[in-house]
Amino acid sequence: MKLFNKLGIIAASVLSLGLIQVNSAEAASFDRSDFNPDATVVDFDGASGNTFTDGNLSVTNGFITNTSTVFSPAVTDEGYYDGNNGALVRLDFLEKVSALGMDFATRPSLDMILSVFDKSNNLIESITLDTDSLPKAPSNNFNPIGFIVLDVGSNLISYATIDTPAFGDEFIIDNVVYQSAAQSVPEPASMLGILAVTSLGAASVKRKFAKAKEAQNA
Repeated sequence: MKLFNKLGIIAASVLSLGLIQVNSAEAASFDRSDFNPDATVVDFDGASGNTFTDGNLSVTNGFITNTSTVFSPAVTDEGYYDGNNGALVRLDFLEKVSALGMDFATRPSLDMILSVFDKSNNLIESITLDTDSLPKAPSNNFNPIGFIVLDVGSNLISYATIDTPAFGDEFIIDNVVYQSAAQSVPEPASMLGILAVTSLGAASVKRKFAKAKEAQNA
């Protein structure tokens, strides 16, 4: 298990205790363990370059790097780094999703802000984590590390941004997880029931029309 994974579990526990400030009631009750078993997880391992894509998700405005060069020698896998230039890391979805989360590490005393938007660029929801309440990377007891997530309940998320409020302060993300909400499709038996009710209704209207016509001709 990656170091990000282990510490993400700790951060999720802190979140559930209400020690992290959020501005989303739904986000406060949703963590990595709440994602569906078939949710997509992106770990960036073996990838390189400025843009990452898995076919549905594209991540831009930073670059993939070995995390040990940025934060801690104990973290040796790849992650997506904002480049210490104040950029908003952006995550775009070809097919809209309902929930999105990711592990992150950042500099001390910096809030992490995750925002999700619809296809018309309208803000759906945003969450801010106070990283002072988060566990620190055990190798240096310095960089806050945790998990940030938003669940909007339906497939509305076209893209998301993640950032810190201060220009030039760096962060890295890893183990991005996302899922789509199940679409509600009527059962075949239910469809037959709907058709039966519709047919009965049409027959009733037809009978009433025929009776009215007979009364008129009498």
